[in-house]
Amino acid sequence: EAYSINHHPDPDISRLMRSLAVQRVIHSLRAEKLLRKSPPRSLDEGAGLGILVRLLRDDGYDAWGHDPYAAPVFAEQYISRDLPTGSFDLITAIEVIEHTVETIDFVKELAGRLSSEGTLLLTTELHDSRRFPDPLQWSYLAQEYGQHVSFLSSKGLQAIADKTNLYWWASLEFAGSKCIHLLSKKAPSRWSQMRFLRRHARCEKVFKKG
Repeated sequence: EAYSINHHPDPDISRLMRSLAVQRVIHSLRAEKLLRKSPPRSLDEGAGLGILVRLLRDDGYDAWGHDPYAAPVFAEQYISRDLPTGSFDLITAIEVIEHTVETIDFVKELAGRLSSEGTLLLTTELHDSRRFPDPLQWSYLAQEYGQHVSFLSSKGLQAIADKTNLYWWASLEFAGSKCIHLLSKKAPSRWSQMRFLRRHARCEKVFKKG
């Protein structure tokens, strides 16, 4: 029922900025050869309007999307209501996991579609009981819309990574919260992780200077 209502104006006012932030993360992954195939094949699960698929297509990626609900106006020909076949070097799920009921099964299905060195990029805000001892004061609940039904702490995300045979190796900041999470089938070396984090930090510094 919550998904049968179109909210106007759209409550997700950060949709475009979030997609651009994820695009920058992906650029850094590719620059540091953490996405090895050229061009990488990607899947955006819960692609929504198709903004990220459009951005990656314009960057030369073999980018696809899956969304059984939304109208993908920006990349309609590349986004399907049926899950595309084959494996992917990168799977993104941007503000999706909090909408799932069987969260472990959802991540397990995505992990099963990753290539042998593939990466899963999730965005979701993790609950921190030190910041929000009363969960009802946490704005991410979005109670007025009734669509966020699953919430993770850092321990919860680590448990999901363990149960799906993924290695959670980085969480990056967006809009004041470390909500962009990188999980891979194969753990990058510590050197590769450090190089990636340094590159990403430089990119964000340049972006903020504008």
